[in-house]
Amino acid sequence: MPGAYSGHIGSPVTGGLIPPKNYMTESIVATIITTLCCCSPISLILGIIAIIKANNVDQEFQRGNYDQAIRDSNAAKNLALWSAIIGIVFSIIVTIIQFGTFSTLLKESGVFDGLF
Repeated sequence: MPGAYSGHIGSPVTGGLIPPKNYMTESIVATIITTLCCCSPISLILGIIAIIKANNVDQEFQRGNYDQAIRDSNAAKNLALWSAIIGIVFSIIVTIIQFGTFSTLLKESGVFDGLF
């Protein structure tokens, strides 16, 4: 291709641009871990959307839509991060509720009578 940049930075097809990071691994890990460990439906939904956005990064870059590829990359990163944060917060809240319920049941059952 005459006039196309074909240096080591990127291919001539993409005009020498480096593809943005797609965050596919982070999206998948955040989705699986928060779904299995935290059982948070919001994290699952955000994780699935992050995976879809991560998948779109490479497709948009190959089409020449570099700006859209960057937007999808940033969206995938943010969605994966929020999926993980919401999953952790959800897990902490559930643990506090479980601890409170368990301690109330033990207190009402009389297990600790005479110990304190």
